[in-house]
Amino acid sequence: MSADTPAEGGRATNPPTLFGDLGAFVAVPRVGSLRLSPEGDWLAATVQTLSPDAKKYLTSIWRIDTQGGPARRLTRSAEGEGSARFLPDSSLLFTSKRPDPGADKARPEPGADVSSLWLLPSAGGEARVAAGPPGGVAGAEVAAGSGAIVVASPVLPAAEGNTAADDARRRQERNDAGITAILHESAPVRFWDHDLGPDQLRLFAVDTDQVPRAGPGWAVRDEEAPVTAEPAEAAEPAEAARFARLRDLTPEPGRALDGQSFELTPDGTSLVTGWWQWNPAGESHSELVMIDVASGKRRVLLSVPEFDFSSPRVSPDGRFIACTRETHATPGRPVDVTLVMLGIDGSDEPGEPGEPGRDLAPGMDRWPEEPAWSHDSRSLYFAADDGGRRPVFLVDVETGEVRVEKIWIAHDCGRALNPTIVEGQMEGSAYMGFAEAVFEEHEFRANGLHRGPSLLDYKLPTTLDTPELESLIVESIDPEGPYGAKEAGEGPLHPSIPAIANAIHDAVGIRLDGLPFTPARVLRAIAELRRSEPPPC
Repeated sequence: MSADTPAEGGRATNPPTLFGDLGAFVAVPRVGSLRLSPEGDWLAATVQTLSPDAKKYLTSIWRIDTQGGPARRLTRSAEGEGSARFLPDSSLLFTSKRPDPGADKARPEPGADVSSLWLLPSAGGEARVAAGPPGGVAGAEVAAGSGAIVVASPVLPAAEGNTAADDARRRQERNDAGITAILHESAPVRFWDHDLGPDQLRLFAVDTDQVPRAGPGWAVRDEEAPVTAEPAEAAEPAEAARFARLRDLTPEPGRALDGQSFELTPDGTSLVTGWWQWNPAGESHSELVMIDVASGKRRVLLSVPEFDFSSPRVSPDGRFIACTRETHATPGRPVDVTLVMLGIDGSDEPGEPGEPGRDLAPGMDRWPEEPAWSHDSRSLYFAADDGGRRPVFLVDVETGEVRVEKIWIAHDCGRALNPTIVEGQMEGSAYMGFAEAVFEEHEFRANGLHRGPSLLDYKLPTTLDTPELESLIVESIDPEGPYGAKEAGEGPLHPSIPAIANAIHDAVGIRLDGLPFTPARVLRAIAELRRSEPPPC
């Protein structure tokens, strides 16, 4: 029965839908990625539609006003456009294989079928090429604050001197000789449905000073002096100028950047990316690394052999990094994906550099993907498949919750006449200090009665709440004590509270002077600290 056929009793069914016509359903335009302009007044939406021959999908970029109104198409070409990114002045960068109107038609490029980075000025006008490396642009990111641009582009590993001009010559030589073969000398050689190589992805910093004032065609005018690492005679002036604006940040990366995404810090001084460590004799894993844009120096933030870290997202205030963490499958454990967070310096919350990050979704049986920060850096949005749907979830990264994982107790008790009893006394005292620091609170009503008159209302930690305790007995014989003994009661209790207070300060930079250290007090102190800090430059 079709959707518009009357049902029994003469009652019509629901109106017809596109689900009954596969061709019409496939032709429905699909909205892909969304990017909000710096002013927040419009969205750049990547919309996917069927090509005229209905054999493939093409993408274009549309403008959607946040205050409502009809959407407007911004780009149109047979090759399609995607990967929209905003510059601070609301100019729009995107990638496309469309031909460059300013290119020399008499000299076709070997990379003519690859994507270039295009710039659509905020004031309107024609889009123009902002960067066009020989291997094309596989991805681009912009620093929200400074407008720094980094692009990913494949480069032939045999390129001498790591220059784009040399890579172009190599590609021209392969093209002229009709060579399409790939020489595999190391793993990996294939990713899902395609071979890898012969070129390798690298990251390049773009000279942004030349982007806004570039004319049509290549973003560097021919009359500007080329800045290359090779002699001027190695390339024609116009060709050298076209490649002068890219600076290699990752020379000779091998296959470390395959399938990885990257993101710049708001000030544009660093970028964060996944980085594969391939092990031909064992299991490979993906690290999370930070690369200094000025020097290209790489620093490892997260690296644990049983985890893969990817899809980094830097918070708008530049303080935190969130990324996905995938657990490797074992015979006794399936794959698991979660979101973790760490400080921009690589420190966990809490933890130390090199640890697997703080899990933002512990126990969640969904696989979070596409994380995105809220504007105030306090929450993280992500999508996850859930019962045949894909809802958007929100996690508060600043709950103010204080979790004490372990307490080490060292106490000088003189001679430990009964070490077992002394250890028990030390652990009990540390437990009491922990309880006062995190749980117990004395609040009184206006009439003087305690708000928690019974153990049902007065919060005490149970065995499930108590952290791991480890005791270290320090024996220094006291000649005045019985058999050289001192005390083992109050001594371990008192330092527990300031130890927890110091740990909170080390984690988030606040000093608390009231007990207990509740989430409300922690968040209030963090907010006061932020208000007292000078605004970022």
